Amino acid sequence: MEPIVRPLLTVAQKDGKAFVSAEIPGVDLTDRPVFYKGKGRLKGSYTRVGDSDEPMTEYEVYSYEAYRKKYQDDIRGVQRATLSSLNKEKLALYIDLLKSGKPNLSNMDDESIYELMSVTRNNEITLSATMILVHIRKRIFHSCALLQLLYQNRDWMHWRFRREIFRQSTN
Repeated sequence: MEPIVRPLLTVAQKDGKAFVSAEIPGVDLTDRPVFYKGKGRLKGSYTRVGDSDEPMTEYEVYSYEAYRKKYQDDIRGVQRATLSSLNKEKLALYIDLLKSGKPNLSNMDDESIYELMSVTRNNEITLSATMILVHIRKRIFHSCALLQLLYQNRDWMHWRFRREIFRQSTN
């Protein structure tokens, strides 16, 4: 295992019988995930689900690495995005909502607020701003799809599911 697992072993005697207990202390968050060296980090990392050990997904392994290395994917710059590609109405509404009731923020210019709120980072539009405020994301991310679903209640979900099945069967 990597990092090395060091169990705390205790032995107890009862009615002439020896009972051995092995306690595995938790590993520091910066050392996770613990994985089997022979399979590597991606294939050898497992998570406990009920009574079974399930392989971790690539995303779960990546999330530990991102925490350890302090990745900030959401505020990285997107080179193809510019301020002119953002939806001006949504951006103005966002800035107005931020400024409302905040006198110190109201005195700042918009460009400073963009940096402060991670709309821009080092004069580049961030990934989060691009995904939220760009008119047509396909112009910037050609092979990327953003899918979102909202299920308000069970009846609405079944109606939506049936409608999608009908639409797929008629095409």
